[in-house]
Amino acid sequence: MKMKALAPTLFAVALQLASCNPVPDHQLSADERKWDMDWMYSMFVQNYAPMDYKQSTLGFDFAKIREQYEKEAIASFDADSAQHTINQEFYKVMYKFVAEFHDAHTSAALTNSSYQGRAQVAYLGFSGYRNGDYFVVKALLPTYSIGSKFPIEVGDHITKINGRSLKDAINTDLVPYRNLGNPESNYTFHMNKLFNRMSTATNGLPKESNVALTVSRYGKEFTVDLPWVVKDYHDFSQEQAAASPKKSTEESFLVSDGNHQFRFNFLGFDGRAQNPLEVFQKITLGLQKTLTDGFQFVDNYSQWNLLPQTIGTPRTNDSEDTESKTSPLERLAEERYVLPHAVQIPQGKTFTTYIAPVKISATATTPEKTTTIAYIYVDTFSPSQDNANQEFKEILLALDGLNIKNIIIDTLNNGGGSLVLGMQMARLLSNSPLDVKLPYAQFKLSDTWHDQFLSSSQAGTGNDSAAVYAASLLANFEEKRAAGAKLTDPYPIEALAPFDLPENTDLSGKFNVVLLVNEMCASMCDIFAGILQDNKLATLVGAQTMGAGGNVVNHQEAPGSHIDLRQTESLMVRSNGALIEGTEWVKTPGRTPFARPPFTVNKGPGDYLENKGVVPDVVIPVNQYAEEKYKTVIEKAVAILSQ
Repeated sequence: MKMKALAPTLFAVALQLASCNPVPDHQLSADERKWDMDWMYSMFVQNYAPMDYKQSTLGFDFAKIREQYEKEAIASFDADSAQHTINQEFYKVMYKFVAEFHDAHTSAALTNSSYQGRAQVAYLGFSGYRNGDYFVVKALLPTYSIGSKFPIEVGDHITKINGRSLKDAINTDLVPYRNLGNPESNYTFHMNKLFNRMSTATNGLPKESNVALTVSRYGKEFTVDLPWVVKDYHDFSQEQAAASPKKSTEESFLVSDGNHQFRFNFLGFDGRAQNPLEVFQKITLGLQKTLTDGFQFVDNYSQWNLLPQTIGTPRTNDSEDTESKTSPLERLAEERYVLPHAVQIPQGKTFTTYIAPVKISATATTPEKTTTIAYIYVDTFSPSQDNANQEFKEILLALDGLNIKNIIIDTLNNGGGSLVLGMQMARLLSNSPLDVKLPYAQFKLSDTWHDQFLSSSQAGTGNDSAAVYAASLLANFEEKRAAGAKLTDPYPIEALAPFDLPENTDLSGKFNVVLLVNEMCASMCDIFAGILQDNKLATLVGAQTMGAGGNVVNHQEAPGSHIDLRQTESLMVRSNGALIEGTEWVKTPGRTPFARPPFTVNKGPGDYLENKGVVPDVVIPVNQYAEEKYKTVIEKAVAILSQ
């Protein structure tokens, strides 16, 4: 990836997980556990940007929880216990400590090994996704043949587990070990993990040996008793790989923490197949110690909602050949309700776009008429294709040329991506883009960010002017750190990417936009929603966004367990703060850039995105409509635009 000075991606510092050492094959001693916990504490002290914010909003004392978890870590050691059990208990202590921060971007992960005896899996034999309060079975494990006597079928609705609601089970069993900071996000993210567990993952192995499931099928409810099938991870992977046809639409059930031994697909939180090798590579093989072009959400990160290159994954275990269906609208129709009589816009190669006629009912003063609405599917802000911003501009210009002013932009389940791309796209929606106020960022005064600003400020980066801006920010950074501060001043985004947000005045006028969002709209998707709402560029429809309000940096690895830690090292600040004298960020004339930043703050800060996300203008429980491919949500957007 080509780097620019201070570039496009001050927001996804994803340092490579270099060696990615697997979990150990020996029992960790009490001393090793203490050393690992000390390593984790130091990472939070040195790098975690929202520390004071979280202590204030969540009401905890970092020093006290450090003492508490150090005791738990040592207590998890029992020399007489079996190796996998004792290490697993320690892994749970580490995960639980990280979950205390209720942070979508801050997480811990262990790398599994293909060797026997390192990890175990427990499964019930199926996978699926959340729809409101229940779970929809989408696929059976490859070792469960279609037509066997297995009592669970594709399409079943699971409403309870051991007599508990699925939400109660998630809150009790899973959230304490992985908390995204948004209750609805937790339910959506974890629901598939209730039924498929791993000893080294945040969901851990179940305590019981059997489970009673309450199942609804065609409106009739019954109970199914199933055993947890517990196997060594190595043996399990071999069996499932052998049972998976080379060409099949069958999918596996398990969202792993990065192992790439499988030859079949995992399922994500929304029931979409994920290529495990791609997941592993994108998480662990990022640019070494450089900024990547994205605002990464690591657990399923910014790529979690990308459509397959051929056809969307089917809702059944059919093995029909779908590779011949290559139309973007056909692929989209596997994931979303498509309006009748849709016609694809050819400019939408990355962001599938179509237009469709919509009837507007007659009123007392106006006859029935037909208008045309456009739909743009923005499933990620880090597409693999280059020049996505140019494509988005061409889409908008094509719609403008057709005099189509009503647009639905669908960012449901969008996990984020490139900060700069998202800002460019937001500005492209306005024919006065420089009037679009963008957010600010506060950075942790850590070595990570210091080295990034230092690198970007050095000559030879390919843009001497941008290097000057970076040097001025570096000077302010060092000044604040010398004064003992923990965070930088809020930097305007324009200062971080001074030449990456060009003006666009090619549009003839303003669009009427409805932006679809939900609890899995994270990172850059949070930011994009905030920009459009704060600037009144769109009516937001859906559910409150996740609130993943900063970038993520990978730190590796603890000496004993080899766990690596992903940390939030900045805070995003919306542009919706109370205005004070001056009201704008302005360039300061006549100052030497190296002496101080070329921007002076004349505006009060707005809301942090962290844990708050963006509340839509029209609230709809989006997750209740996943099984119908969000038809109700899309039709609500149409109704708003038709008014």
